[in-house]
Amino acid sequence: MIWNNIKVVFSAVGNVIGAFFRTAWEIVKSVWNVVGAYFQMIFNTIAGIFSVIASVLTGDFAGAWEAIKSIFAGFGAFFSDTLEFSSIDI
Repeated sequence: MIWNNIKVVFSAVGNVIGAFFRTAWEIVKSVWNVVGAYFQMIFNTIAGIFSVIASVLTGDFAGAWEAIKSIFAGFGAFFSDTLEFSSIDI
């Protein structure tokens, strides 16, 4: 009798703890994805700036324009990814 009550209590506690850790894991994954997207955007922006400078110095103004467009496309992708990652189902 007592053993059955103990099993019921521990089963309920186990379910609560399991649900907590599943939710926490989803939040951690979402934050990690946003942080990764942020650093990817920073890297791509710096690379794009160097590409613009190199293109202008070599007289490749069409290449410079493409690099500028890719910088802004990177910003757009970052904000799009951030919105996507922040809409997790808890």
